Order: sequence, then C-alpha cells, then structure tokens
Amino acid sequence: MSQNGKGDRPRNNFSDEFRSNFDSIDWSKRTWCYYYNLTLGVWEAAELKDSEIHELRGRTRVYKMYSKEKAEERAALANKNNE
Repeated sequence: MSQNGKGDRPRNNFSDEFRSNFDSIDWSKRTWCYYYNLTLGVWEAAELKDSEIHELRGRTRVYKMYSKEKAEERAALANKNNE
C-alpha cells in the first residue's frame, strides 16, 4: 500500500468498468451551474450540458446546482467576495 493512500496501481481508463460508466452518461442533459468565466473575469450562472461542464472543468472551476435561483445566487455571492 502506498503512503498517500491512493493504492498501488494507477487507474485503468481503458477498463470495461470505466468505458461502461463513461458511455452511460447522458451528455445532452442540462444542469444549472455556476462557473468562473476566465474571459470576463466573473462568476456566471448558466444551464449547461454535461458535455459543456466536462469541457469547462478542464479550464476553470464549475459547481453544479439544483436550480437556476441557487446558481445565480452563488454566482452573485462569489462575485461580491471577489470585489
């Protein structure tokens, strides 16, 4: 067992289990999120497809929310804290 507690083997992204999980994701489903818009330098709320969330996560912070109101509230609060 390794010292950092992550196990002795790296994850196998080509395993049947990984592919099955990846294929079962509905990439067209939309979810309300708030994320940091790097271009504008502000937090924004948006209803995004899972594929868009996946793409954004490679570049910035994205948080899924349960409703439009919650996403807008959190984005406004994050912007206020950044002032």
